[in-house]
Amino acid sequence: MKTDPITFIALLICVNASAQPANDLCSGAVPQSLSIGSTLTFSGDCTGATNTEGLAYNTVWEAFTLTECADVSYTLCGTTPVMQYIPAVLYSACPVAANGIVYPGSYDNTTCGDGNTTVHHARLPAGTFYLPLASDWGSTYQLHIAASACGSHALANDDCSGAIALPVGQWCAPLTIATPWATQSLPADCGLGAIANDDAWYSFVADQATMTIGVSPNGYYFDAVIELYVGPCDTLHPYACADVTSLQEDEVLIATDLSIGETYLFRVYNYVWQTPLDDPSYGVCVVSGESPSIGIIEPDRPATPMLFPNPTDGDFTVQVDPRRTSVSVTIIDATGRTVFGRTERNKAGTVQVLVAGILSPGLYIVRVDDGSHTGEARLMIQ
Repeated sequence: MKTDPITFIALLICVNASAQPANDLCSGAVPQSLSIGSTLTFSGDCTGATNTEGLAYNTVWEAFTLTECADVSYTLCGTTPVMQYIPAVLYSACPVAANGIVYPGSYDNTTCGDGNTTVHHARLPAGTFYLPLASDWGSTYQLHIAASACGSHALANDDCSGAIALPVGQWCAPLTIATPWATQSLPADCGLGAIANDDAWYSFVADQATMTIGVSPNGYYFDAVIELYVGPCDTLHPYACADVTSLQEDEVLIATDLSIGETYLFRVYNYVWQTPLDDPSYGVCVVSGESPSIGIIEPDRPATPMLFPNPTDGDFTVQVDPRRTSVSVTIIDATGRTVFGRTERNKAGTVQVLVAGILSPGLYIVRVDDGSHTGEARLMIQ
C-alpha cells in the first residue's frame, strides 16, 4: 500500500463567462482535511471557468487531504440544476497528467435521490488527494466528500484471495454479480487500452480439459473482459483471455488443455473505466466442455463496424456498405457525451472521419448509421 502523500483534485465542468473564479486553476484549490467518519462540503460558483488544464472542459477545482487510507465517496447532492453526468476520475498531481488518473470503482445517479451523481473510490491511500466531478448544467454547485474506514466497502471478491467459487454446469446458469466499490488488482492484460479498475475474481474446478466461461452484462455501458490464470494467487500466470465483443454483448472464453480436477482463477472487468449508470451488474457462468453459445439470451444489439487505423491520432476510416451514398457518424466520449456528429459521404465502401486535433486522446465509441443498420465500435485516440 502506497503511503506517500498523493493529491486528488475535484473538477467541475462549468458554464463559461468573463470573470475567472479563484480556483479556475488546480493550483487555486485549497486542500481541506478529511478524516474517517467525517464529511466535507464545498459550495462554489464556476461561472467564468476556463479549460486551463487541457481537459476539453471548462473547470474549477477543489481538493482534500487524507491522513490514512480510507474509502471515499463524493457527490453533488443538492446541486440545482442537476449535474447528472461527470468524469469521475481523480488526479494525483497538479498540473494534471494522464499518468496521474485514479479511476473509481463505481458511480450512480440514484444515491442522492435528486438525480445528481455519487462517485465511490475504495481504499485510497493516505495523503493529500485531488478528486474530479463534472457537468454542463448550471454554474453553482454543492460538493460533499465523505470518508469511511479503509476497505469497509470493498467487495469480498475484489482481490484474487477472495475469489467466488462458481459451480460448473452442462449449460450456462448465470450468477448475477454487481461490483460497486471495486478496485484494480492487476493492470489489464487483455485488450488494447483496457482499464481494469473494477475487476472482480472467480474460481472453478475443471471437470473437462475444455471449459467455457461466459459473461453477460446487464448494463449498456459494460464491455466485459475475461482473463484466466493458472497457479495460486501469489504466483498467478496468465493463461487465456477474451475481449472480442463490445458494449453489452456476451463475452465467451473457451479454455483448452486444462488439467481435470485443478482449480483455475479468472477475473472479469469492464473494458472502459466507468460503471454503467443503468445497471452495473452482469451474469457469469462456467460450462463443461466447449460451448461457443453459452445459452444466455441476447438482445438485439448493433453490429460492430470496422475502423482503421485503430488506435489513431484522430483521423480514421470506417468500412461501410458500398451501396449507401452517405452515413451518419457519431462519436461518444467516456462520459457518454456526444462530441462529434456528422453525415459523411461514402466513397467506394469507406468513409473518412477527420477529427485529428479536435478530440483529446482517450477511448471513444463510434456509432455508424447507414439508414438501414446501426453499429458501434471502440476507437482509441492516442
